[in-house]
Amino acid sequence: MSVELVPLRHADSGPIQSAPDRGGWDTPGLPPSRNTSLQRGRVFAFLLGLGTRQQINVIGYLPFAELALLLMLPLNFPRAFAPANLRKTGWMVPLCFVWLASAIFTDIYRGTDWSLAARGIARALVYCIAIPQIVWFFSTDGYKKAVWFTAGTVPSIILSQFIFRGGVIEGRERTYGRAIIDFESHWSMVLGAAILLSLLVLYRRSRLLTHGVAWATGVFQIANGSRSAGAVFLVGSVLCMLKRLTGGNFLSRDVLLSAVRSAVAGLVLAGVSYGIYSLYTDAAASGRLGEKAQDKYVTQSSSRLGLLLGGREAFVSGIIAAFDSPVIGYGSWPLDNEGFYLRACELSGRDPDPNFYKLGYPLIPTHSHVMCAWVENGIGGLFFWSYVIFFYIRQILRPVVDEKRLGLYLAVAVLSLVWHILFSPMAGRIEQSVVIALVANDAYGLTLDAAQRTLYPRRRVA
Repeated sequence: MSVELVPLRHADSGPIQSAPDRGGWDTPGLPPSRNTSLQRGRVFAFLLGLGTRQQINVIGYLPFAELALLLMLPLNFPRAFAPANLRKTGWMVPLCFVWLASAIFTDIYRGTDWSLAARGIARALVYCIAIPQIVWFFSTDGYKKAVWFTAGTVPSIILSQFIFRGGVIEGRERTYGRAIIDFESHWSMVLGAAILLSLLVLYRRSRLLTHGVAWATGVFQIANGSRSAGAVFLVGSVLCMLKRLTGGNFLSRDVLLSAVRSAVAGLVLAGVSYGIYSLYTDAAASGRLGEKAQDKYVTQSSSRLGLLLGGREAFVSGIIAAFDSPVIGYGSWPLDNEGFYLRACELSGRDPDPNFYKLGYPLIPTHSHVMCAWVENGIGGLFFWSYVIFFYIRQILRPVVDEKRLGLYLAVAVLSLVWHILFSPMAGRIEQSVVIALVANDAYGLTLDAAQRTLYPRRRVA
């Protein structure tokens, strides 16, 4: 079986000029049966987004979207695991199975209770089956499916606090005695998803307006306590602009030109990041962002680990645990019997958070995708997530083929997910897989409409 793919352009050929986008529900020039198939795909994409945060406790909390992909695997397996489809993500899927094998071996070696092992192994298993299926699903009509998927995530996040609540929300209620529904923990995510949807819809109509929306969102998020979420919109907007100025590509066959482009872009992004940091520290320290933000800033900035790692003792404890056993993990959901969290608090000069002990002796905290997989499942988890970060960074350096519609969205989404991989608890598996799919398919021009793809030469890949 062979698939026609659009090749990447020459590094210095300039941005692709897309054909006029007519929008609408139907795709012009296609027979009614084909349009009906595309419409069903978009409806399923919306339902997939709607099921990302609605969860049910099976062997742990699993979103309905993940359960749907599990049930559909037998039907989709031949196409999802076809070599041509897997090739688009490089070594990602094989390394995901290495992570899965490492998790199974670690839990057997550590004698982990079967119920905990099942929950831990399921994390890797979901990615093993979700990434190939979603990459294949988004290989046709990818842009509009992304719009409908993102539209589904907005109500899903809102409803997640009230019906079919997830494990994180239930855990907070057990720990703190109440469900925490404030801007930083909940409404910030709703706003972020809604703005990502607007980036998809508006960017092809008005770049200036969409960049303005991104900047306004970034400032609003930071002012209301969601610092990383706000910074991602600001830095992502600048990154998108820089890519357009360089013809969409920081890399070139000319090594010197590539080095100059990358260095200049790096300096600009570093300058923007430092500017955001300086403005935030001045506003937070003076109390202009409110008493809560001021207390948080004072606490974190007084840490021996600095502002970035201050208050992130959970992440530091994961580093300590990983280096104590770098090859074999501690098993799924391991207790912190070695006192890694206390050692991290000692390093930072802060007292331990008493909430860690409300439900008994704490788990080894990590607060990071990559550290959680490494600490719990062994070195296979480190290999997988390191490759995902490499995959995203490579996308940052390369052009966005469908830049007219996906340029700003991918810049923001990729930066956001790199941050989450490093500093957020493992969650959002379907959202992560969708962005991977869009990046992978865009590299081959598969997110372009059929009418747009006919404007460019095509090659056949077996």
